[in-house]
Amino acid sequence: GIVHAKNSKTQLSATAAAKSNKEALHCFQNAARSARDALGSDHPNVAVSLVRLGFILLAMEEQENALVTFQEALRVRVASLGGDHALVSKIHNNIGVTNLHLKRFDKAREAFEAAPCIQR
Repeated sequence: GIVHAKNSKTQLSATAAAKSNKEALHCFQNAARSARDALGSDHPNVAVSLVRLGFILLAMEEQENALVTFQEALRVRVASLGGDHALVSKIHNNIGVTNLHLKRFDKAREAFEAAPCIQR
């Protein structure tokens, strides 16, 4: 009855969200690859694509892949903008949040502590 219909609707929504995330993942992977190929591996736009990819991976509950992606975005931002840029601080925060999801609290604290030091 009603419960079954509600569950079906929820399953449909979950399926649509999963499909949407997979499509977004594919698009952001292509964007990151294209940016790297066209602009070079240390261009700031590569980091933008990587950060977006990291957020999609988090939404898909792929925290390990998100962490690796945010770490690469951090490497690119430090290489292109320097270690004390505000955008570097934001990635430290993303890494902290991802480590919280992974229950790596010491690593999360390290990342969160690195972020405000840059912003001061």
